[in-house]
Amino acid sequence: MTEFLLQFAQNIGYFLILPIIIAWSISFLSSLLSQWLTIHTSYTITAILSFLVW
Repeated sequence: MTEFLLQFAQNIGYFLILPIIIAWSISFLSSLLSQWLTIHTSYTITAILSFLVW
């Protein structure tokens, strides 16, 4: 029974917690890059580059 619980906890980590951490990291880096790009260029260039990447 304890082996099952350990395997279950590991699966929760792999399939629930890890994707949330990865998605949050990508979102954070995207926001940071967007802010940096807007500060160092103009909003129009940021919008055009965002549209091209999307």
